[in-house]
Amino acid sequence: EFSKSIAAYRQGLSCAPEHHDLQVNLSLQLLLDGQLAEGWDMYEARFIRPKRPVPSRPFAQPRWNGESLHDRSLLVWGEQGAGDKIMLARLVREVAGQAANVIVETDARLLRLMQRSIPEVSWVAESSAPDASTDKAEFQTPICSLARFLRRDLADFADRGAFLAADPVGRE
Repeated sequence: EFSKSIAAYRQGLSCAPEHHDLQVNLSLQLLLDGQLAEGWDMYEARFIRPKRPVPSRPFAQPRWNGESLHDRSLLVWGEQGAGDKIMLARLVREVAGQAANVIVETDARLLRLMQRSIPEVSWVAESSAPDASTDKAEFQTPICSLARFLRRDLADFADRGAFLAADPVGRE
């Protein structure tokens, strides 16, 4: 049960409402407790926290805030490690069903796996200077922020089957 830690973080935020480290820590406790909507919303502070902020990518497009993607294009970029990118790739397929076009920037080591597993989107390898194809998107979002719009409640975790496809020939 996380109620005591959640209460302590809320008390801290009542004294310092703009304390981004407290917001991120509270968001993680809320997510662990299944309070997904508030947890994901608050987790956006991960980019502006003073201690260990999650690095942002230099994209010019406005951040996607959950508005309709019908006839629009979205750039999704990986913000954390390879494991997080694999775990959250399931959400890429879901958002692809809502958008006209999705471009995903991911770790070069994952590129073939992702292209094979989720071919309905365009995959590009991360690089210090973004791939030129990323300029075509109208909106951009970090991959973890997809959960903010697609996993607001525990009921949103219905079984959708496997989403990764092994190499049929063997090792890559």
